[in-house]
Amino acid sequence: MAQLIQNARSMEVFTNFLEITTLPTATYHQYESVIKPLGDNPGVQTKGRNYQIIARLQQDNAALFGPRPLYDGGSLLYSLQHLQGTNTIDVCMRRRSNQPTHQVSFRRVATIDLRVLRSLLARRNPNERPDPNAMPINLLQLMVCQAPNLRYGFLAHARRFAVQRGAQDIGAGLSMWRAFFQSVRPALGRMLINVDRSSVPVYTPGPLIDVMVPFLGLRDQRELANLPRDKFAKLRVFLKGVLVRVRHRPEARAKPIADLVPQAGLEEFDKDGERWTVQRHFQSRWNRTVQHPEYVGVRIGQTSIVPAEFCIVEPAQVYKRRLPADVQRKFIELAAQDPRRRRRDIEEAISGGLFNYTNSDYIQDAGMTVNQNLLSVTGQVIPPPGIVYRNRTEPMTGRPGAWNLLNNRFFSVSAPLNSWAVVVFESEHRANRNRVNTFVHELGGNLTRLAPVVQNRAPHVEYGNPHNPAQTLENVGRALVGQYGGNRPQLILVVLPANAAAIKQAVKLWGDTVRMTPTQCVRCGKWDAVSGNKADQYRNNLALKINARLGGVNSIIRSPVSPIFERSMVVGADVGHPGPGVSSIPSMTGLVASVSPDVSEFTSFAQVQRPRVEIIQDLEQMIYLSLGDYAGYREARGLQGRFPEHLIFFRDGVSEGEFATVAREEIAMIRHAFVRHGMTDPRSQPKLLFVVVGKRHHVRFFPKRPEDADNSKNCPAGFLVHDQITNPNLHDFYLQSHAGILGTSRPGHYIVLSNEADFSKNEIYQMAYHLCHIYASATRSVSIPAPVYYADKICQRLSSHCSLMSASDTSSVNSGDTPFDLDEWKNNFKQSGLNKRKYFL
Repeated sequence: MAQLIQNARSMEVFTNFLEITTLPTATYHQYESVIKPLGDNPGVQTKGRNYQIIARLQQDNAALFGPRPLYDGGSLLYSLQHLQGTNTIDVCMRRRSNQPTHQVSFRRVATIDLRVLRSLLARRNPNERPDPNAMPINLLQLMVCQAPNLRYGFLAHARRFAVQRGAQDIGAGLSMWRAFFQSVRPALGRMLINVDRSSVPVYTPGPLIDVMVPFLGLRDQRELANLPRDKFAKLRVFLKGVLVRVRHRPEARAKPIADLVPQAGLEEFDKDGERWTVQRHFQSRWNRTVQHPEYVGVRIGQTSIVPAEFCIVEPAQVYKRRLPADVQRKFIELAAQDPRRRRRDIEEAISGGLFNYTNSDYIQDAGMTVNQNLLSVTGQVIPPPGIVYRNRTEPMTGRPGAWNLLNNRFFSVSAPLNSWAVVVFESEHRANRNRVNTFVHELGGNLTRLAPVVQNRAPHVEYGNPHNPAQTLENVGRALVGQYGGNRPQLILVVLPANAAAIKQAVKLWGDTVRMTPTQCVRCGKWDAVSGNKADQYRNNLALKINARLGGVNSIIRSPVSPIFERSMVVGADVGHPGPGVSSIPSMTGLVASVSPDVSEFTSFAQVQRPRVEIIQDLEQMIYLSLGDYAGYREARGLQGRFPEHLIFFRDGVSEGEFATVAREEIAMIRHAFVRHGMTDPRSQPKLLFVVVGKRHHVRFFPKRPEDADNSKNCPAGFLVHDQITNPNLHDFYLQSHAGILGTSRPGHYIVLSNEADFSKNEIYQMAYHLCHIYASATRSVSIPAPVYYADKICQRLSSHCSLMSASDTSSVNSGDTPFDLDEWKNNFKQSGLNKRKYFL
């Protein structure tokens, strides 16, 4: 591979791709299928149930289908054999009856010649209209995934399956299973399969009671008899939709929990003209004694009530909501794998037949073969930028991905720190006044060493009411204004107890959007958990955040692309969505834009919009306001050029299927913002570079030689792959910009959707990498460009902008519980008055 960037070095790695050595050339007939339940009680139709019906249909009509058809679990079925004869077939899913339970109808809608796959691997003429038909790739994906997914009890079309072997308990009724991922990806001249090993939380299979008790943190299962209302509601959300089998009917298929029923065995219903209890019914109908009639039970379907003691949780059910904080910590700890272990697990899964590439009849019938050795690729390690501090005439360079704050001073500071105080929301006994005072004094020393910023080394310490944080902050803020003047305090340092999410939420809401007062939170006693150099480093990390919140600049970069940045506005934008199944909470958008020539000072904006809308609907207004702040910054400092020559736009959170829509609609909104500032002639508008940054992917790199790896056994920061595994018709590249700490590092995936500025590929690679070195609260490069990282953090702060969140929790609100009113959310939403400072750190 040609050397593209000066002083970059080549490096060979293994990556988690397999090459499809023989592409299928068969022709498949695509059918639209409709499954119609028959009878009075058809049951719940799910994709898993649909597959069972199609499998029984194929089994009973083998001559009609020939080789097993591929099925997506919904409406699409792909058969190598044209289905002759009738288009409607009856299916019986009962074991002891020949009476049909379902009717399946077929209609042929397309014929897919897989020989076209080869054309998708060639570079397309840029003037040609792209082929919108993704069906051949989708069919190939289904072909690869179907056999292992069905073997391990997952949906046939899912890209990930998990295995129970080696499962580990992580608490709260959940277990961690080993998961394996597959995705078919076209590259120039070859088709690849991205394979990966990860971990997923699943509902622990087995007795339902054994899941309920640890989830609720009960000491004894007898507490299931009289659950308080809040615990009952919490358990209801946790278990809704979970598939269970019932002990008294072992032949029956698993069904989803529709609801919970308190004291299920004592629940009454009418039967034969009298009132029966569920307990009596089970004894009479099934000869089963309900041992714990007073325990909470479940409702299945519309009317069936089953005591929890008769329910068995089905295996392989992935938990898709947000994990509780303590469970999340344990999950991360257990799931972390260094690159050597991860690579070994992937290779063992391949050689051990877990992916089933050799024996899958779906793959064999199509005539496809897969090389089962991990692909080797060559990349480059890009040099980092220089890091500039106030006391250095020359930029400093550390090891790739990290540098040292020792003996350095912040590049710039705001006004001297006088008007500040410490508010402690831990009890005075627990916090220990002397320990707090010592910590604050030592923190002031760190701030003074890094910059002559602290004039008041003994701020007032107030012990506040954790049940009304806003009132305590209000009282302290007024006292500081009365003593030092000004409109508001410069800073309030807030000491929180452990597990104080609600207090922190109230603090940030008050500081960010009510009183526009910078607040810095620390957890009580955390400074005691470290000692020596680590304690000093902890205080330095706090100092980085504090200086940035006060409006200072910790460091800047000096880079070969710095002259481009001087004439550009660099923007990071993102959309954050509520948790799975939540439709009563909005999505939140965040945008951060540079205003200074050295890309160190930013303005930022946020807004809410309908849940799961990916387009940033207020982007035009955000860009318009950002350009105004950019112009105001330059005018205030006498800099030439009111508006930027280039707008370098990094967009997070866009899936591949949304590239075209997002680029079309958001680029149009950006142009409208230019026009609103009077730039009606396209030649006068900033030239746009629009880059999507992807984090949610499964591409990983494994150094071939130990000497090429960093201390975490990962590739070093700055490792770039821009060909060999990239899309043949997109300008995309992978950049691992951070030094590894725990587990296997994930590179950023960058896709250039517009390059009006005609930047060279070298310039784009360096811009992306060097912008990872300006993250204000770290002396390390981060995994994606800092402006995008900032926007991502804004999107996690809905509760700091909107008091409506105080009564809602995105991890537990169920869709349909509360109607969504966007106007109410927008009316309640407030921009932060600290948006020209990095309040979001």
